[in-house]
Amino acid sequence: MDYPVSQHMNKDHDDFSDRKFRETLNITIINNFLDLKASTSASNHATLSAFFHHMRNSFKEIPHIFVASPVHHDADENRQEKVDICLSTAFTEWLMMWLLHVLSDPCATSVHKDCKDLFFYLLQLIKFNNTFNFRHCVIRLIDLLSELNGMVDRFVDGNAEVCRIENYFYSDEKLKSECAQELDLVMISISFSTPDECEALQEKITSLLEMLIIDITQFLPDQCNNLCKILCNQIELGELSLKKESVTAIASLVREHGLMFSVSNINYLFGCLQAITLFVCTFEESVFDVFRSLEDAVSLFLKIMIEKVDKPESKYMLTTSTLGKTIEVLSEAATGPRFLDSTECFQSSVVAGIIFFLQHGKENGYSFPLILQEHLSNFVVTSLGSKTSKSLQHLAVHLIKTEGKNYTFGTNQSMGRFEDGQEKLILFENMRDISETWLQFYKRLIYILNTETSDKVIDVDLVCSYTEILLRSYCELHHIEKFEFQEFSLSESQLHVSRRRFPPLIIDSFNAHAKYLLINHFSSTYEKIITFYKQVLLLQDLLRLTDEHYGIICNILSIPWTLEEVSRMPH
Repeated sequence: MDYPVSQHMNKDHDDFSDRKFRETLNITIINNFLDLKASTSASNHATLSAFFHHMRNSFKEIPHIFVASPVHHDADENRQEKVDICLSTAFTEWLMMWLLHVLSDPCATSVHKDCKDLFFYLLQLIKFNNTFNFRHCVIRLIDLLSELNGMVDRFVDGNAEVCRIENYFYSDEKLKSECAQELDLVMISISFSTPDECEALQEKITSLLEMLIIDITQFLPDQCNNLCKILCNQIELGELSLKKESVTAIASLVREHGLMFSVSNINYLFGCLQAITLFVCTFEESVFDVFRSLEDAVSLFLKIMIEKVDKPESKYMLTTSTLGKTIEVLSEAATGPRFLDSTECFQSSVVAGIIFFLQHGKENGYSFPLILQEHLSNFVVTSLGSKTSKSLQHLAVHLIKTEGKNYTFGTNQSMGRFEDGQEKLILFENMRDISETWLQFYKRLIYILNTETSDKVIDVDLVCSYTEILLRSYCELHHIEKFEFQEFSLSESQLHVSRRRFPPLIIDSFNAHAKYLLINHFSSTYEKIITFYKQVLLLQDLLRLTDEHYGIICNILSIPWTLEEVSRMPH
């Protein structure tokens, strides 16, 4: 956005022409665009939109009409410049009041976007020429959000019949009033008779402030804390559309400003993050398009919060209580009634949030309560029952592979060391230490594998991955007294397994896996079958799988190959 301001400011201009131009704009607005209820036709809205376009061109071509800056040092010329500045400022502040009036009128909905864009460009013009006035105008917009919140409260409490704002942007009431009289400006006021009317304007102002976030963090960093609190309040109490705009705005604020807020606002911010995420997953939507927009906004909010929490300056900002509550709420949201109906982007963001905050807690030494651990283990079982959400499947894999070891649910856990100094875990020396929830998980996974049929669309790699997880996790948790963990991939694993009878549950999982591949994918994915039996050979070494156990599998599946023949098969 490039305004040739300096070029015009240094030119001499005709005061009479400037006055006539302002009068023309003033009369045009008063005669045609002040009573918007009387001009609701599409043609009138098209005319108003064209007028906005004309105004925007005027910002570029004759900016001194709207902003004037001192350029002379002579006393007489300085007096005239002060008058020019006063006239241009009064006219511009009156113009902003009219733009607010348009934004507040439901009859002008079709031109609200054009109006908001014009307001934004006008503020940019002011910023390029008078930073002080720009700060004043933006602060007034932020304060207006608070005033509108107060009006809504008065309406809800029954303490107001009509609320009104007028002459809102005037910084010097007496001086601007004199200039307004000279310019023949008609005073504009906005009346509100319902809380919905207040919220409608809040929504537009919030959207406008979101467009100004970079400028706010640069020119008004002292206002960021106040703006954060106001936006959180709107997320908490606002209707659907206002929630969406507030989430979008606060996401932009956190992206540009980080988490440099007061402790109370940090807690409020995370409370809003938790509440709005859970709201999206449990609320019965009434306006589909708005709700989808809210999902997208919350998804962005989650991603930005993850990014900023991971910054060094935020490392120790979260308390154990806040972190644990965030994980608990996100997990609850992922099992909410609407989660699987939400967008893939939203699902991915929620899952990414759970995984990130778990890892963040581990890295920063947080200790999670047992109830949260149990909630997560139950969540693993629930999530694996879903065949429609790749995000939930990804989360289940993560929790099994990582959280099942970092946050164990038994009582018999100790730490050891590799020879090179790396840490290892000694887990669950007997089955008494295995939680019932984890046993349910293993049984659920086998059930899923056994019930897959050709008429169900499922990712073959996912089935293979689940089977591997089952084999590894069951063996580690049930049948290993000591093990060293390096990689999760079977081909690279360095597990040292005690010689025990091969568990029937593992054989069942082999059967389920092989049946699925043979029944559904034999003709198209022959290589996968071969790869599977290569894994069987590997497991013979890892798990001491004997010819007898392999024979059991082959007999059940009617597989004609011997172990030796499988070993000679190409990949």
